[in-house]
Amino acid sequence: MATIAAALVVLVVGAILVGTAIARTAPGLRWPGIGYAVSLTIFSFSGVLGFGAGTQPVVGLLLVASTVLLARWLPRVGPVRPTVGRELTWASSLRRSW
Repeated sequence: MATIAAALVVLVVGAILVGTAIARTAPGLRWPGIGYAVSLTIFSFSGVLGFGAGTQPVVGLLLVASTVLLARWLPRVGPVRPTVGRELTWASSLRRSW
């Protein structure tokens, strides 16, 4: 049981960190990033804690939907090019790329 709890904690922390990083990448990726973090967290807990019978399939579909959106929209954001001597934000990088 301790191994399952430790693995679940690490997975949930990782999912939240990745979802937050995705959500902060660009405004268009905010909701898919949040959906990824929330759905992976609920999916993990629902399997271990035994939520309702239909919870895990529904949350699994939400996870698939957010992952598909990320796969389709993430290439549109493009790489962020760092600059020397000043702080670079995602907004300034988008303005310069247009």
